[in-house]
Amino acid sequence: MSTVSPDNFCNGTLGENIFNDGDFGSGPANILPSDMNGYAPSYTYQANPPPNDGSYTITNNTTTWGSFAATAWINIGDNSTDPEGYMMVINASFDPGIFYEKTVDNLCENTFYQFSADVISLLNLNSNEIKPNLDFLIDGVVQYSTGQIPNNTEWNNYGFTFTSDPGTTSLTLSIRNNAPGGLGNDLAIDNIEFRACGPEIDASATNPFFCAGQPKTINASVFGTQYPTPYFQWQISSDNGVNWNDLIGENDNSLFINNPSEGDLYRTLVANSISTIANSKCRVISNIVEMIESPYEFIQYDTLCQGLEIQVGNSIYNSTGMYVDSLIASNDCDSVVITFLEIAPDLGITADLEIIPPRCPGENNGSIIISNIQNGSGTYYLSINGDPTTTNLTIENLSQGSYAINITDSYHCETTLNAVIVDPVAVQIDLGEDVTIKLGESHDIQVLSNLTIESFIWLETDGLNCPIDCLNPNLSPLETTTYTLIARDENDCTTIDSVTIFVDKSRNVFIPNAFSPNGDGFNDYFTIYGGIDVEEIVNFQVYNRWGDVVFSKKNFQPNDNLIGWDGFFNGKNVNNGVYIFSVEILFKDGLKEMYSGDVTITE
Repeated sequence: MSTVSPDNFCNGTLGENIFNDGDFGSGPANILPSDMNGYAPSYTYQANPPPNDGSYTITNNTTTWGSFAATAWINIGDNSTDPEGYMMVINASFDPGIFYEKTVDNLCENTFYQFSADVISLLNLNSNEIKPNLDFLIDGVVQYSTGQIPNNTEWNNYGFTFTSDPGTTSLTLSIRNNAPGGLGNDLAIDNIEFRACGPEIDASATNPFFCAGQPKTINASVFGTQYPTPYFQWQISSDNGVNWNDLIGENDNSLFINNPSEGDLYRTLVANSISTIANSKCRVISNIVEMIESPYEFIQYDTLCQGLEIQVGNSIYNSTGMYVDSLIASNDCDSVVITFLEIAPDLGITADLEIIPPRCPGENNGSIIISNIQNGSGTYYLSINGDPTTTNLTIENLSQGSYAINITDSYHCETTLNAVIVDPVAVQIDLGEDVTIKLGESHDIQVLSNLTIESFIWLETDGLNCPIDCLNPNLSPLETTTYTLIARDENDCTTIDSVTIFVDKSRNVFIPNAFSPNGDGFNDYFTIYGGIDVEEIVNFQVYNRWGDVVFSKKNFQPNDNLIGWDGFFNGKNVNNGVYIFSVEILFKDGLKEMYSGDVTITE
C-alpha cells in the first residue's frame, strides 16, 4: 500500500528513472520488451501499424501510416528532441483495460516517489468522439485520474506523488484507459517515469572557474525536511556524463577537490540514510557542476586611434608595441595579459551631409543623409545627439532642430558634424474680417496667401455663389454662416482659415397710408415697397368698408407703382375715404409674414 500526496508533482529533486525503458528506446530500430503481452496485459502488440482496436504499437511517428492517420488521427512524432525516439500508440479497446504495467522490486519504505507520463490525444481537433481518460494505479488501486484529455494536438504531462508505506519493497504500477474505445479514446504515451523524490539539492562552487594547480570546493545545500539526516555520495564523470564513478569516502555535503581538471563533471547522490544510498531506487541526484579552468595567459590585439589609450590593470598604453602584465583575475587566479597594441594615425574623418527638411512645418519626417566618408578605417558607426550608435547612413524621422552627428571608425577615430534642419515656410491664408450683411445682400471674398495654393476645399457651401472649386467666391447666405477654407500648397501642407458672415434679418417693408389717384402723376398708386430682402409679394388685397375686395394682386415684385392699386373699382374711381388692406410677403430666407392696415384716398 501507499499514501498519495496531495501535490501532483515533486517540488524537490528527482532520482533516476526506475523505468529505464519508459521512453520506449531510440535508434534506427526499436528494441522491444521480450514479453510484449506482459508489458500491456490488456492489449495486443501489433507490429504493422496502424493498430486495430485493443492493440498497440511502438513507433517513431504516425506520418507514414497513410490515410488512416491523416483522417482519423493527427500526425505526430514522439515527445523528445531525438529524431530516432519512440513512443507507444494505443488504439483503445471497447472495454477499459491496462496498457502499461510494471512491477518494481527492491524499493525503500517510507520513501517519496513520483509516477508520471506524457500523454497526447490522437483525435482531431474537431472530433466529437470519446476523449482519452486514464487511471494511474498502484497494486491495482486507482491513485490518480487524468480526467478527459483534450484534443489540443499537444503532449500533456500527468502524474502524482506518493509515499511508500512501512515494509513496502515491491509495487506494481499500471496505467489504464478509463473510457471505452471503438469511437475514440485513442492516444499515444511517452516518457513514463517512476522516480524517487527528495528535497531540493543545489550543488555549486563559489565561482565556475578554478585556478590551475589550486584546489576547489563544491558545496551541496539541502532545502526541505524530507531527509532529516541526509547522506551524500559524490561522483565524478570524465566523459561528459556518460559514466559516473563514486568518489570513495566523499560522503559529506562538501567536496574538496585537490587537483581539479578541465571538463570534469561532479554531482552528488543524496539519500535518507547510509543504508539506502547504494540503492538507485531510493536516492535523488543533484545538479551537475562542471570544472572550468581559468586560462593563465590572455592575449589581446587592439588598434586605437592616435591620442587614445588602453588600460590593462594599473598600466596605461598609448603607443604601438607589445606589453605584458601580471594580474589577479576576477576569479582570484593569477594571469598574464599580453597586449599587442597598434596606434593608427588620426587623419581627420570627413563626410558630406545632405539635409532634407520635413515636408511640412511641425512634422518629423526630415532626414540627414551622410555620404562620402573619408580618412577613416573599417566600419563607421554613427550617433546623433548621443543616441545609440548605428551604421545606417540615412538618419530619418527628424524634426526641426540642431543635430550633432558623431562618426567613429573601427579604431575609434571620430569627428562630429553639426547639421541644422529648418522647417519649410508654412502656408498661410486670410479670408478677411467677419462682416455683417442684410438679408439678400452678398459679400465677395478675396483669399490672400503667402504661397501658391495648389488645392482647396470649402467646408460650407450654402450661399456659395460659384462652383465649389472657386477660390474667391461671392457669398450670399440666408443665415449667419461661418465659411471655412482648407488650402494645400505644392507640398500638400495644409492651412485653414474661417470668416463669418452675419446676416441682419431686419424686415425692410414700407406700406404708404395714403395716396391720391387724381392723375397728376404724383402718388397716384397704392403699392408695396420692400428692400433687397423681399423675394416677392405673394398676395395683396384692398377692401372697402363693406368688405368688398376692390383690388387684388398676387405674386409680383415690390417697388413698382404701375402694379399697385390706381383707385379704380369696376372701371370707376372709388370715393375718397378709408380702405383696408392685407399683404402677404415672402422674404428671401423663406419666411412669410402678413401685414395689414388701412390706407386713405385723398384729393
